[in-house]
Amino acid sequence: MFIPFELEGKGKLSNLNLRVERHGQENVAAGDLSVTLVVPNTTLATLASTLRHHLFVKDLSGQTDIDQDHVTALRYPEFGTLAWGKDYPNVDVTILYGVDSPIFLEDCTVTKIKLTPHEGGSVSWALSIQGHPSDVDVVKLRHLVQCDIDLTALQRDMPAPQAQTSLAEQA
Repeated sequence: MFIPFELEGKGKLSNLNLRVERHGQENVAAGDLSVTLVVPNTTLATLASTLRHHLFVKDLSGQTDIDQDHVTALRYPEFGTLAWGKDYPNVDVTILYGVDSPIFLEDCTVTKIKLTPHEGGSVSWALSIQGHPSDVDVVKLRHLVQCDIDLTALQRDMPAPQAQTSLAEQA
């Protein structure tokens, strides 16, 4: 079952690294955006449905009748920052900033995810977004480095695996 990567929140564009990728004989402009966000721990469900309950428990200090799903205390505060080893391709990213027009980056890959759970029920996400920004978007992004942004990332459906044909069918 495919569960799409989805993340939305306020954060900071920490770094922009421009580079070139080889696509066959062609050089294609590419970029890596380093982004940090602090969002509620409910966002962990985009990675694994049970991850939040492995990292957080109910805070019972002085509260009664707490919702069973309201988990805000760190289960293992000793963990610190955790690396998530999976990459997410086919992600469309929208970056909002100020009153200017948004930046849309299609078909990106979200990678190098690091999670830092915090007491109180929030999680810091540090991640890299690999994509192919246009020249106009590169200019906008250069001015946003170390600035606050609103980020939305949503993974499109994964392409269906192609059926393999036998040698007899190819002949």
